[in-house]
Amino acid sequence: MARILAIDDEPDLLETERRILSRVGHEVVVAGGGAEGIAAIKAGRFDLVLTDLMMPRVDGLAVLEAAREFDP
Repeated sequence: MARILAIDDEPDLLETERRILSRVGHEVVVAGGGAEGIAAIKAGRFDLVLTDLMMPRVDGLAVLEAAREFDP
C-alpha cells in the first residue's frame, strides 16, 4: 500500500485521517502543521501528501511548493 503524509493543524481531524487510512492498509505519517510537514517531506519519501490548506504560519500551499522543490 501507499506511504501517506497527512498534515493538519486540527489534531482530531488528523487522527481521524490517520485512523481511516491505516485501516485500509496504508502507512500514515502525521504532522501537526506546515513546518512539521515540510520537515517530514525532507526526511522521507511519500507516495501522497494530504494537507490542509489553511494553517497558521506555514499553509498548505507552502507545503506543496516545498514538496515540489524537494522531490518534483
